[in-house]
Amino acid sequence: MAQRSEEDLDRYRPGGYHPVHLGDVFNDRYMVVGKLGYGQYSTVWLARDTRVNRHVALKILTAESYGGEKEIYELSILRHIKTVNPDHPGYKHVICLLDEFRHTGPHGVHVCLVFEVMGEDLVTLARRYSDKKLPIHIVKQVARQLFLGLDYLHRSCKVVHTDIQPRNIMIQLDNAESVIRDHLERNRCLPSDSDKHRRSAACCFNSEALTTEIPSSTTNIDIKIVDLGVGM
Repeated sequence: MAQRSEEDLDRYRPGGYHPVHLGDVFNDRYMVVGKLGYGQYSTVWLARDTRVNRHVALKILTAESYGGEKEIYELSILRHIKTVNPDHPGYKHVICLLDEFRHTGPHGVHVCLVFEVMGEDLVTLARRYSDKKLPIHIVKQVARQLFLGLDYLHRSCKVVHTDIQPRNIMIQLDNAESVIRDHLERNRCLPSDSDKHRRSAACCFNSEALTTEIPSSTTNIDIKIVDLGVGM
């Protein structure tokens, strides 16, 4: 697997990222078992919901995301779009908030968002094909579902995403728990081996996206629009 860059360790400071370790339990419920990714305002972790024995994606926002100069509105948007019109055909193509809570850590108070676990984004999927491009039958499926999702956001919710791009369109997993079990057996979440991370006392883990078999010419896929942090 190619070396991936990880979040800047300098962001682990007051107002910034919350330091997370494997085995940490959040909200007396979500146990961290791996790392899925990171963004400008968050890190995203694979966690096991110990109450219902299933896995979830735990997104931990930087402390400055709420209550500071760089406040974003992701939580309020997610609350809104969850309840407007679940019967709209585009509803199932927009990420849905499962739970929310706040966690106090050494760098401040962090808003934490819980979602279903998704597969890879379109950029990562495209790279797995020999020509690094999505086949036309996949593009057609993605386009149709994307338009449905955007119609739900725009017409029903009056929300504009503002950052629609391939990295913010993710593949929904079939048999998610089976895929996750296989993923955890194949991959161990290890500290990043970059020079900067080796020299630092902080620990930054490598991100590992969940992948499945490359879709064939007869495969149907389902996508969801994610990352409403820059919505309006």
